[in-house]
Amino acid sequence: MSGINDPLRGRIADRWQALMGAIDGVPETRQEEPGAAGGWSVKDVLGHIAFWDADATARVRSLIAGQDARAVEEYEEANQREAARRSAWSLADVRAELDHTHAALLASLDAADAAGVAIDPPVIEGATAEHYDEHLPDLVAFRDRVSD
Repeated sequence: MSGINDPLRGRIADRWQALMGAIDGVPETRQEEPGAAGGWSVKDVLGHIAFWDADATARVRSLIAGQDARAVEEYEEANQREAARRSAWSLADVRAELDHTHAALLASLDAADAAGVAIDPPVIEGATAEHYDEHLPDLVAFRDRVSD
């Protein structure tokens, strides 16, 4: 499918692939170990990414509905709340949420294309492509430390 949001979708896909490549190199037995990004484990980072992908999806859906993209909530408060909410989740549950929220993000961009709604990249890139890049160096460094 070719659409008006293809350049944005392409940046998201490219940065997603880099992020997933870094995570895939971390042995699953080490993905709940603190230290992947500060005190966070890979599992914590994945839950964090899932939350912000869902937030970006909600903003795209607002734009499709003809509404303003809702304001992004206070980052640090949301990050702490969401990390605590997922702390008892299994790695499999966090990975499933991540897969679901990322698929929903891509589907929302498809829906925007179908509706003829161009998404201004700054509306979601901070929670998607740029966000993935923000965590990539820490995850690559962790992967390199723990890979056998």
